[in-house]
Amino acid sequence: MNIYYLIIDILQVIYRQGHLSARCSIASVFWLVKRS
Repeated sequence: MNIYYLIIDILQVIYRQGHLSARCSIASVFWLVKRS
């Protein structure tokens, strides 16, 4: 599992959808990183 690809996908979502969903996405990334 490559975290970098996941981060890139989430960054694309941030630019498309805006700040509210971006915060949720970033929180999800940190949660996944801590879990692994």
